[in-house]
Amino acid sequence: MKKKIIIALLTAAVVLTVAMAASATTGAKQIEATYRNIVIMTNGNVVSPEPGMGEPFILTSEGRTYVPIRLAAEALGLDIEWVDWLNAVKITGSTSSAEFEALKAENADLKAQLQAYQNKKGSTALRDLEDDLLYYYDKLKDVKIENIILDGAKDDVGVQIKIDLDEFAGKWKKLYDNDIKGWIEDLVGDIQNEFSKDTIVSGKIIDIDSRDVLVKFNKIGKSSPRVTFYDDSYRGGGSDASVIEKDIKGNGYDVGGIDFTVTDISYDEDEEEISLRLGADYNAVSYWGDLDYRYDIKPDVIDICEDIADTFGNKGFEVKTVIIDFRNNNNVRLDSYDYDVDRGRLF
Repeated sequence: MKKKIIIALLTAAVVLTVAMAASATTGAKQIEATYRNIVIMTNGNVVSPEPGMGEPFILTSEGRTYVPIRLAAEALGLDIEWVDWLNAVKITGSTSSAEFEALKAENADLKAQLQAYQNKKGSTALRDLEDDLLYYYDKLKDVKIENIILDGAKDDVGVQIKIDLDEFAGKWKKLYDNDIKGWIEDLVGDIQNEFSKDTIVSGKIIDIDSRDVLVKFNKIGKSSPRVTFYDDSYRGGGSDASVIEKDIKGNGYDVGGIDFTVTDISYDEDEEEISLRLGADYNAVSYWGDLDYRYDIKPDVIDICEDIADTFGNKGFEVKTVIIDFRNNNNVRLDSYDYDVDRGRLF
């Protein structure tokens, strides 16, 4: 670029007047300025100065660029005025130009479009999973599943399962609690496999004609599903504890990462007490010895006891105590615990 050095005495031809604080000074001095055809740009556009506005230059002694104030202000869409009696430059207006406001509006619109796309994507994932679930879970034993509807989000899924008891009342009546619980556990497990093991899944089974809720279930993260039955009028209630015992026997539970299966269970109506035995699925003696009671064993044992007590309680049985006995796969006792249902604690 062409460069020219101008050394000039600032006289009436060139006067730099600076409005400053109380310590302001006035006068004239000699400066060395470098002109390099400096270009001013705002929002990507080159500003073309009007005749008489002056040209930006670099004060050589400071290495600092000076721009005529009128040129800079008007480039930013501001108003500028010289106030003679104050010996001051007055700048008014806002940098929030119409163009800036339009950009903000466009940005907001793009955000809205992105959110709508994400919502649609999440909704599409649920719709696709509905089709898969209905294909693989079209029957609960001999009871036909009319529809499976999902809602919510990937981290919190709601499930509505519809059946027609007008057609399948007899077959529903023949189901054991364990049949329903196992089917629900598999279905919920597939939902979590699709999204995340931490996904919360809650739902219900509904008769499409009466709209009665027959079963409710809930699974929070990696915990065991909790299933509550409301279909006493359809399956005859729980007048016989042996039916419930049969449903629970064979259920699997996890304690500190060790898999157990219910091998024996009995309910004492007089004592309002449940006794159950769980056998390890493999040789777990060394694993059991490495578990911490407070953090590994106690929380899981309480969950199992509450699940058993709720199962009997939902069928109208009073339960005060749950006695739980853990055995190794060779029937050697690992440990046993008593659970106070009313107080919600082991003793």
